[in-house]
Amino acid sequence: HAGSWREAWSLDDTVLVGTSTSRRDTLLYTWGDYFVVAHRISGGSSSEADVTGYRIGAAGAERAWTITMDDFTRPPSGSTPWGPELITGRQLVDITTGRVSDAPWEQHSSLKLVFNNIAIVCASSGDWCAGWDWNDGNPFERWRQGSTGRNWSFPTAQVVGDDATGYVRVEESPRSRRSRSTTSDSETSGFLSLADGSVHNSSSKSSRTTYVPAADGWLRQSRNRSGFEMLSPDGAPAGTIESATADDEYLVLLSPTGPPTLDEYRRAYELGDTGWATTVLTATRDGRSRPQLLNGRPLVSGTSSIPRVPSVSEGNRALLSPDGRTLLVMGASDGAPRVSVDLATSTITDLPPETTEKVGVKIARADLIVAVVGTRIVGYAPTG
Repeated sequence: HAGSWREAWSLDDTVLVGTSTSRRDTLLYTWGDYFVVAHRISGGSSSEADVTGYRIGAAGAERAWTITMDDFTRPPSGSTPWGPELITGRQLVDITTGRVSDAPWEQHSSLKLVFNNIAIVCASSGDWCAGWDWNDGNPFERWRQGSTGRNWSFPTAQVVGDDATGYVRVEESPRSRRSRSTTSDSETSGFLSLADGSVHNSSSKSSRTTYVPAADGWLRQSRNRSGFEMLSPDGAPAGTIESATADDEYLVLLSPTGPPTLDEYRRAYELGDTGWATTVLTATRDGRSRPQLLNGRPLVSGTSSIPRVPSVSEGNRALLSPDGRTLLVMGASDGAPRVSVDLATSTITDLPPETTEKVGVKIARADLIVAVVGTRIVGYAPTG
């Protein structure tokens, strides 16, 4: 039926033909009109890999280049390319040509986060962390922070703002086990400035707290209370949202420009005003049944059950296709597609089982999912 997903194109990956490579040894990355497939050659601890780049055109995908790398290191989850470069260990691979060059930072360091033109790298010794600017192919070290005796980790690659002045959440933990107290007070969560590497508004890390990025800040929700705290991009308090509609739960809220602003979230939760939004998916909690409404229309499903859509507060991400017809909701933890909706008919469309796997699947756009299926690479798209 209209809107259901089908195989749009496929190609045999020559590296995979005749091999018994498991999906677990296959790493897939998508960006814009390109995707990269890396196959660990012997599995296990070896880091040797065949790496192939493909370009997606109107008629499907075609191989652009293929190389073998002695030392392929998996980039951090959720990272973008650095300019046009895929960073793997201390090497850079040009996504469009496959050209390999050396990264400009010191050895014995590890990549922590990449967001467009900024790459954050920390020394294995913990003595420093640095922010490297791609700078149109003339990279320079934008900032360096000396040792604080604490390790940085980034729980999510979501940034509020741009790669020059934005902020990303950072979690800090003591490097020395001796200094760890028995409580988790020693682990803190704060907001790192991409401009200079400074950390702002740190507080004790809590597993009961969730963060939702907004266009101009963050929503923070504690599990034991309703409503949200509003935070500015650097984590400074910016007011609270008291949810007036306890019966309704927003699953997806998208403005014409993407994520809503703090004030738009406030208007939705306190006033029930979603007139600013292009896409509103709500669930009503009335007893056991939870009717779901898309822009005010009941959401229908070809099957009897409607899959559970993760709610806004769980940090899920939603994508809208360029033509505005397809809505794709991804899981927060793995980025895998969860639910697809045809906006023209308010219908949940079934995703092919191959696209909901945890490995070998990546979302290129809301209307294109690329998956490694056996020795083939397949592009799936909604029909209709």
